[in-house]
Amino acid sequence: MAYSPSRPLTAGTGTVGVALRDFDRRLEQAQCALATVESAGQRREAATSLYEVEIRLSELATVLPDTAMAQQLIALRDLLSSHLLAASTCERGELPTSVVVGLLRRGADRARRGIRQTVTADGDQAVPARFVDV
Repeated sequence: MAYSPSRPLTAGTGTVGVALRDFDRRLEQAQCALATVESAGQRREAATSLYEVEIRLSELATVLPDTAMAQQLIALRDLLSSHLLAASTCERGELPTSVVVGLLRRGADRARRGIRQTVTADGDQAVPARFVDV
């Protein structure tokens, strides 16, 4: 069952893992959309997914009892935020679409790798992994 963005996050058994798997899935979808960007609408949809993951990472970090994991998720959120801000700035500055798409791709890729390096999200629970800088 997919994690519903409208459902409040809790630190209960399974919920963290479900949320992280959903974030990973959303990031993967954004990566796929950005790999074959053919329209501004497609790029906006991918960016919207990335913004949603950014917000949800913040929300998840606030309910985690594990402060080390919460700090890692906040650092990951900050990394994704910086790519989104740079892409938005480049778009407003009317830089080539390839620059904007490249920033969004890198943001999605690094966020996805970060989620997978921060926690193992394949089971029903999120299990802390060794921290590795992304």
